[in-house]
Amino acid sequence: MNFVESILSKLFPERDEEEPFLSERIVRSASEQINYFSWVKSKSYKKLSGEFYVAYFLKKRKINSGVNLQIFHSRFANAVSVFYNHHILKKDFHYYFDFLRDAVMKLGYELQYSEREIIDRHRYLETVERYYLTFPENLKIGGRKHQLYGNILLEQIMIDQQPSHLKIVASYYPESDNYYPPLNFDEMIDKLFAE
Repeated sequence: MNFVESILSKLFPERDEEEPFLSERIVRSASEQINYFSWVKSKSYKKLSGEFYVAYFLKKRKINSGVNLQIFHSRFANAVSVFYNHHILKKDFHYYFDFLRDAVMKLGYELQYSEREIIDRHRYLETVERYYLTFPENLKIGGRKHQLYGNILLEQIMIDQQPSHLKIVASYYPESDNYYPPLNFDEMIDKLFAE
């Protein structure tokens, strides 16, 4: 390594591809908030909710619809990813992410944190926005905590500033002396998409 390369490597060290070069709290500007509330007031979310609702329940029956959707179930988590389609306006897809946050909060959840990460994947820039919502800690019945549907992670993924997909993940604790079993994930999806 020559002198110039040595200086440049110290000024611009190589980063791990998985490491975000920007990580910050999500803060919507006043104009973004006004536009979002107008979007909600106009009930623009209803079309997307209807499409996603039908697609989810068709996919559970192994029937494909016009919406690209993936469902994941495991012992301690359930998830659904809804992929962007060009017939959806970009702003609608973006606002729907915040709409899901508000809908989950209406179910009794508390927003614990929000973050935006931008990761340079060399071939593209990936932006991931996250909302992490938890069930109230004081929701105890008979000495055990009621975890509702589990802890909820909402993600919006964008590739080169273009929408890619939304993800809803419910992770939960196994039934024990400390926790009741979680409520049914399908019921939560029903409440979110039937809004």
